[in-house]
Amino acid sequence: MSWRSRIPKQFQEPVDNALAWAKGLLESGNTVPARFFVGNSDTGELFEVTIDTVDPDGRARAVHQARLLAAMHHADFVVSVIEAWALPAKDMPRHSDILEQYGSLAAYPGRQDVLAVQLETHEGIFSLQAPIRPKPPSKKKRVLAEVVLLQADAAVGQLANVLPAPPESLH
Repeated sequence: MSWRSRIPKQFQEPVDNALAWAKGLLESGNTVPARFFVGNSDTGELFEVTIDTVDPDGRARAVHQARLLAAMHHADFVVSVIEAWALPAKDMPRHSDILEQYGSLAAYPGRQDVLAVQLETHEGIFSLQAPIRPKPPSKKKRVLAEVVLLQADAAVGQLANVLPAPPESLH
């Protein structure tokens, strides 16, 4: 089953656009800068916020800016895009052992480069992931493999929960 059929229809295009943006960068030999896309599906407004993934204060500023934009423009979705590392499925049962042995995924030689995309809406959080593969014969160009939807009941961390609570309805 495609990930598109599992997220609300009004958010499929913003996710498709974020994936196309990342795909274009990868296929031209560039890295994908971490970014929030803060939007309102009713008005069509969309705002981009670059995330500094190196500096914790820079991450905090990006989250703050995205939250302000979301509140000011009555956003109903936030798409975050980031290059990351993941464990291959075959290594997941050994997750704790791998972290204990290597200290982090960055040091693990079996790690997998992935594009992580998270869609945050008032209806829920939808996490997508696509492995990033080399594009032979180039040493710099890369491609996205199949995008899959991961189970996400909640999100935690500095880059999570950007969207403000929906306004209370007046009765």
